[in-house]
Amino acid sequence: ELEAYAKHRAEPINRFRDGSAVVDVTVGNDRATCLRFLGWLLAEKQIAPGLGVFGKKELADWVEAWVQALAAKGVLYSSLSNYTNSLIAVTSFVYTTYAIDEGIRAMHRTPLDDLVGIRGQCESEAKQQRLFQRRDPNWIDWEDAQRARQKAEAAACASSTPLARREWLILALHTCIPPDRVGVIRKLRLNASL
Repeated sequence: ELEAYAKHRAEPINRFRDGSAVVDVTVGNDRATCLRFLGWLLAEKQIAPGLGVFGKKELADWVEAWVQALAAKGVLYSSLSNYTNSLIAVTSFVYTTYAIDEGIRAMHRTPLDDLVGIRGQCESEAKQQRLFQRRDPNWIDWEDAQRARQKAEAAACASSTPLARREWLILALHTCIPPDRVGVIRKLRLNASL
């Protein structure tokens, strides 16, 4: 079943697929996510694995429970968004090539629509998580930046080397008068704009 899915996603032209073909890495990620989800369904719900589960009315309930279980284990919402996106791709494949539960197509909100909603919610939570996590391992807090500026200023006063003055000037520019835009600092040049 997964080989048929891979062919469906990777063929340059396929009348059953919306959108363009994807690279092997994308198909591999979808396959890995699908296997994780199916393994969880077997372990937690005793549901026999197979792509037929993506054509069931309960799919959105199962995916929601799986995403919640992964979030409880500390998986980032950005990863959960990617996982849900893979499940959406597999579900779309199943909807076009498999027999699905009676009535799904007549539903106002199909399980596929609910998966799209879950993905959107994961993306929103991922944005929120990114606001509060450190962006770079070299990032320092504002107080640390001020201490570094004071240390550089003391070194510049104690030593009259051009390197010490340069380091103090750079730190002062970033800590005393933070620029309104990154481009302001990038455009500073001695004997030109400075």
